[in-house]
Amino acid sequence: MCARGIVAQDGYVNQVLDLNGELASGLYMVKISASEKTCKERLVILR
Repeated sequence: MCARGIVAQDGYVNQVLDLNGELASGLYMVKISASEKTCKERLVILR
């Protein structure tokens, strides 16, 4: 499992994640949490 903290500025976050080919092809679940809210999205990596 990989976790990363990002500081929000003025209530917004714009973050690019450079994966450097570290993840194999497949389906991943990305969980984003901010304060009391959590969002889960699917990430598909095809090679």
